[in-house]
Amino acid sequence: MAVLTKITSRTLADNSVTSAKIAGDVVSASDLAPNSVGASELANDAVDTAAIADDAVTNAKVGASAIGATELGTNAVTTVKINADAVDGTKIADNAINSEHYTDGSIDTAHIADGNVTIPKLKEDNLTQSAIKRSIHKAWVMGR
Repeated sequence: MAVLTKITSRTLADNSVTSAKIAGDVVSASDLAPNSVGASELANDAVDTAAIADDAVTNAKVGASAIGATELGTNAVTTVKINADAVDGTKIADNAINSEHYTDGSIDTAHIADGNVTIPKLKEDNLTQSAIKRSIHKAWVMGR
C-alpha cells in the first residue's frame, strides 16, 4: 500500500472535511467565495458600530419608526427641516403665540369674529363722526 505524503483535494472524498474538522481561525476572508456569507451566517451581535463603515447606513436601511425623539441629537431638527404646514394647532402650546408672531397684515376683517371689536378697543382717532354715520347707515341698509 502506498503511503500518502501530501493530502490534496483530489485525494479527499466528497464531503469528508466538515466544519468540525477545521481548526479555528484557519479559514480567512480570502478563502470564502464571493457572497458566500449572508445575514443567516452571522452570529447575533456579530456586527457592532465599529464594524459599520462611515455612511454605510442609509435612509433605506433604517426601519420605519426606528428613530424617535430620544435618538435625535440636540438641535438636530432645524427650521429648514420642518415641512411647510407640519406644525398645526395641536403642536402649539396654549398662549404661545402673541402679537410679535403675527405677520403684518395677517389679521384682517375676515379673521375678526362679529362683535369682537368693542368701543374700548378702538383708537379714539378712528371714531370720527363720518365713520360712525357710515357704520350706522351700512347696518340700516343691510338690516342689522
